[in-house]
Amino acid sequence: MNPRQQAQKAIITSGLESEIFICKSRTLRINVQGQKVESIENGSETGFAARVISGKKNGFSFSNSSDFSALLKQAKESSSFMEEDEHCRLFDGSTSNIELDIYDEEINKVSEKDKIKAVFEIEKSAYNSDPLIKKTGSVSYIDSETEIIIVNSNGINRSYMTNYCGGYAEAICEKDSMAEEGLGFSFAKKWMDFDPAFAGKEAGLEAVNLIGGRIIESATLPVIFDSLVGAEFLDVIAGLVFAESVQKGKSAFAGKLNTKIASAAVNIVDDALLTKGLGTAPFDDEGSPCETNAVIKNGVLITYLYNLHTASKDGVKTTSNASRASFKSPPGTGVANFYIVPGNRTQKELISKISKGVLITKVMAMHSVNPISGDFSVGACGFMIENGQRTFPVRGITIAGNLLDFLRSIEEIGSDLRFSPFASNCGSPSLSISSLSIGGKKPGG
Repeated sequence: MNPRQQAQKAIITSGLESEIFICKSRTLRINVQGQKVESIENGSETGFAARVISGKKNGFSFSNSSDFSALLKQAKESSSFMEEDEHCRLFDGSTSNIELDIYDEEINKVSEKDKIKAVFEIEKSAYNSDPLIKKTGSVSYIDSETEIIIVNSNGINRSYMTNYCGGYAEAICEKDSMAEEGLGFSFAKKWMDFDPAFAGKEAGLEAVNLIGGRIIESATLPVIFDSLVGAEFLDVIAGLVFAESVQKGKSAFAGKLNTKIASAAVNIVDDALLTKGLGTAPFDDEGSPCETNAVIKNGVLITYLYNLHTASKDGVKTTSNASRASFKSPPGTGVANFYIVPGNRTQKELISKISKGVLITKVMAMHSVNPISGDFSVGACGFMIENGQRTFPVRGITIAGNLLDFLRSIEEIGSDLRFSPFASNCGSPSLSISSLSIGGKKPGG
């Protein structure tokens, strides 16, 4: 009897209102430096979690052991220490599975030797991008595979397998006692879409282009966010549309449902069914069938993102955004493929409309954004824009504002949508912003 069948039998035998969550994962990571393998990390883990609802109390337990009867018993015992919560829920809806192309057999068929060649190519491409690239930081290849199984007492018994591969490089440019670091990456759902040469070249060119940056005078100027900067801001915004954050009074978007919070150009979607999306899945971590959720439409906030518990609190249907950090955690809320719908103009076209402004290509300390007020002040670097052209590199500045003001000031949206695995898989095109406060040196300083 396989673990899925064992879980189903244990639930039936227990007679409890319960759920068993099974997560099997495997990750390969290859780190290189100087065309030599520094380390190969190949790990796997199988974990089990149980939830039991007893007397309106939610109990939870987890283990690496597949003794499901013991796991359910522990969850039942833990529920006695919890307060009553009338919103405890287990999924009891559709049992049909959505068929998605989210597993690529080729990733496993590629030999470890060829994966090492791929990460060597990433590093080599970084060095070949420009003679000024003298060092690299982290250079890695990663592939990951996950199997999720959910069985509950409402007849839910479903599973899926997903995987992805990719790699990244940090390239370091040194010139005249100055140094700049660039990041490049390529991650994909299919081996054939993984582009190691692109990842290395991107890292090298970013570092070289930023070298020799100047601190500009403090001013309020039009700004363009590069797509990856947009993704980092969107990662923060994602947390503000979680119903859990709103219900706890920890979101600047609280009380703003069905109101205009952004410019009419802004449409934000969380699409768990997106073709080739790294976060695509047939169901969420409670077993609810995944869907495409429009979150902001023409600037209007039309929904928060819900799991079963938060949806019950608001008297609405779940948006199937239940997410677990691991099998060791009960379901919280997360995004799948959360992105700003792209427009029709290239970044170059957006730049051409600005007589004086700044292109922001990198931000630091995004964790410092205040989720309740939406205020932010973060370090940044990028390039000056003069007479519709990108000119000299800019460094050592801060950009400050408020997330709601930022959303309202987005004038145009580029066509270059890109997702960042370093920003919770959020995606953004380039964003043209009417004005933003830039902190630099004092005028005349």
